[in-house]
Amino acid sequence: MDDELKAVLARLVERIETESAVQAAFRDEQAAFRAEVTAEFKAIHAEFRHLGERVARVEGRLEEQSKVLQVALAGRLPRKPAA
Repeated sequence: MDDELKAVLARLVERIETESAVQAAFRDEQAAFRAEVTAEFKAIHAEFRHLGERVARVEGRLEEQSKVLQVALAGRLPRKPAA
């Protein structure tokens, strides 16, 4: 009976060590995944910021062109003689 108990305890210790190793490996994989996802989100965020800046510049150019066109069109409209 003593040998049987020792065998059961040995299997339990082995199982605990195996589970600890699996948990450690899982934590490592989880940390690596989080780091990868964080890096990807940072890259996406930077790209969106860059796109936002480009859109703002394009909007500014469009406003400038619109004002120039308004001035040019206003100069082409026939003027009514003063009454």
